[in-house]
Amino acid sequence: MSASPAKLRVLVLRDAGFGGANETESEVVAALGSDSSIRLLEGAAGYGEAARSVQNQELDLVIVDEVAGDPTTVIEQIEHAAPELPIVVVLDEDQAMIAQACMLAGARAYLFRPFDPADIVEVVRQVCSKEERRRARTNTKPLTQAGRLIVVHGSKGGVGATTVAVNLAVTLAKTTDQRVALVDVNLLGGDTDVALNIVTDNSIADVVAHLRELDNSLLDDTMIRHPSGVFVLPAPSQLERAEAIGGHETAMVLAACRANFDLVVVVTSSRPDEHALAALEMADLVMLVTTPEIAALKSAARFLQLGHNLGFPPEKLQLVINRLNSKNAIPLDDIEENLHHKMSYGLPSDGEPMVEAQNAGEPVVILRPRSRIGRELWRVGREVALKLGAPITAAVTVDGATADPIQEPKRSRFALLARFRSLRPATAP
Repeated sequence: MSASPAKLRVLVLRDAGFGGANETESEVVAALGSDSSIRLLEGAAGYGEAARSVQNQELDLVIVDEVAGDPTTVIEQIEHAAPELPIVVVLDEDQAMIAQACMLAGARAYLFRPFDPADIVEVVRQVCSKEERRRARTNTKPLTQAGRLIVVHGSKGGVGATTVAVNLAVTLAKTTDQRVALVDVNLLGGDTDVALNIVTDNSIADVVAHLRELDNSLLDDTMIRHPSGVFVLPAPSQLERAEAIGGHETAMVLAACRANFDLVVVVTSSRPDEHALAALEMADLVMLVTTPEIAALKSAARFLQLGHNLGFPPEKLQLVINRLNSKNAIPLDDIEENLHHKMSYGLPSDGEPMVEAQNAGEPVVILRPRSRIGRELWRVGREVALKLGAPITAAVTVDGATADPIQEPKRSRFALLARFRSLRPATAP
């Protein structure tokens, strides 16, 4: 006869100031206590008591219930006393603004009152299951490798930086044997998830919430693997989660990605905010995307001056001019003369395949590899790989006669409708 599975040992911490008869606290205890798979323990969450409550006990998870004051203090005490112990915090609906702070303090998940009893049981099981998988991965390599980091920065909004970054990441993944990541640090306006038709609640904010315990497996679990092989870390869909992240946290996330991946493509905001600056300071290569128009070139000139002030060598800054052959475009000679910088890559204006790719949520190098823009983006990816010393393993041809051997997928006339159906608004916290 097989042995019964071990019960999950769950400690519920409650502030003594609220009293054991508190109704909302009793809901937590009642919901967990009635589940046969959980062994329920209770402890105090007063100042200095939380750490003592979790020490010298064999626990699978701790729940921080209603406490007097800021629950992040209690969470930090627990995290310091037992760094690997998963923490779940239960909050009132009017505490939505501190949910991210709780995650940054060390909580693995949060739940808002009122809740269905089954919800908290399910959260406990999911968090414990994820922690068990994390501990079971004994073959996880430490974060010690040093990958190459490529920053794609648009001189202004709408010049195509996200398009360049997405297609660059895909071509790098397809033409090399390297692990490739795409990270969106345009936290307030990033849309790499839209460009790749990814629907997920995972984002860079989830990595920030677990920086103290971050390893390769946790990073891989949080990132979304696109069918192209690229691991994607989108920007948060909730503004309050984005605003809670500082430049220092962004730098730590990028350092972790660099340690876990061979090539990391980072797309930034067109404004040189703290997240863009964190990425730029770590970059091995910076691709400045602009278009041949006055406003975009004026911003490009300012960015090139910023790069000079930061001490970037000229070869680190790659000037990418998008829509180079568009009608009434400023001539290339005039652009280079006024920017005092040579163009590294010129991308053609090729609207029809680009619009089709955007509406389908597919990189144009996959959807239309034989288009003019598709061929040129394949060439850019190949040259960037060679520049960074990444071995080319795929037989990619990007001359005028042939294109990448990837088969063009059959395209549905209803691609746009499918695209809209795949998108959904962010759920309010």
